[in-house]
Amino acid sequence: MNIVVCLKPIQSVPADSFNTGYKLSISIQDRNTLHQAMRIKNSIKGNDCKVIVVAMSRMDARDCLNQLYEYGVDRVYLLANQKFAGADTIATAYTLGRFLRSIEYDYVLTGFQSGDSETGLVPPALAEELGIKCMTNVEINGVLSDTGLEIRRYYENSIVSVNLKEPAVLSICFMEEEVKRPCFHDILDNANEISVVTTFDYDETRVGTSGSKTKVESIKNRAVKSRRGMVCGFEQGMSVLRDCIYEAQADKQVKR
Repeated sequence: MNIVVCLKPIQSVPADSFNTGYKLSISIQDRNTLHQAMRIKNSIKGNDCKVIVVAMSRMDARDCLNQLYEYGVDRVYLLANQKFAGADTIATAYTLGRFLRSIEYDYVLTGFQSGDSETGLVPPALAEELGIKCMTNVEINGVLSDTGLEIRRYYENSIVSVNLKEPAVLSICFMEEEVKRPCFHDILDNANEISVVTTFDYDETRVGTSGSKTKVESIKNRAVKSRRGMVCGFEQGMSVLRDCIYEAQADKQVKR
């Protein structure tokens, strides 16, 4: 069984004053998705399951993607080409779909939304591009056989169990689960390298800004008030976030 996990490296704030500028990292939503993929791999005996990561980003994403090998990922592909820059959901789904046609897969796992744009539209668009079904708000419950999965779909007022035995794009719901940290021995055995892909079979008019249906008119920097301190727990985190939103709305009203 081959499980493809589509990740999107996003910009993150530097952790300390020595690391200036913004660096790319894997969002918590995508780490949650990778956790689900590794659960599938670890539940299958032997070496019959492969986890393959596919990311479309710039070249400096190799730093954060290379660490995924330490968690047991078998292969990491980085689609890096300047022509892919500025892609919206439609162009992103097309680019990923065209590349996935060149590799073998049984299931494609994605986060329920990316950590920056948060549209949640790429999974269904990718499924349409690949010609397979899409199932959203999914949790992997178990493995039925070498080619089948037992999944749970979460609705507003119900949970539905489904036995899936055909290829599909699965948009994983956020369960606040982290990938198991690698042991020191696994880190030392990490000898794999990122497979950087710059060319494959695609229509240049359908990638990047050329293939995007939405266009960015302008980008403006917004001043953000500095907040320092430790946040402990979900409730406190949501309270701090709510206060930030209220302050931002109040500042906007004052400027008007």
